[in-house]
Amino acid sequence: MTVAEINALLYLPHHSRDRLERALRIEALSPGWRSSFEALLQSRTGGNAGLMPEAAAHRPHQDFDRLR
Repeated sequence: MTVAEINALLYLPHHSRDRLERALRIEALSPGWRSSFEALLQSRTGGNAGLMPEAAAHRPHQDFDRLR
């Protein structure tokens, strides 16, 4: 698989289970990407939960702004 194909699996919707499983067979895949693809395989929504609108609504820097 190319870097572009791997990137599309994480950031674009509607990826096939077969492609995700193929990506997970790549030994050089980083642990972070591996866990993201495993989560996508288990997801019922078919999208990356970290990229969904509800996840984007909370911005971590807001927590730090309160500490100033």
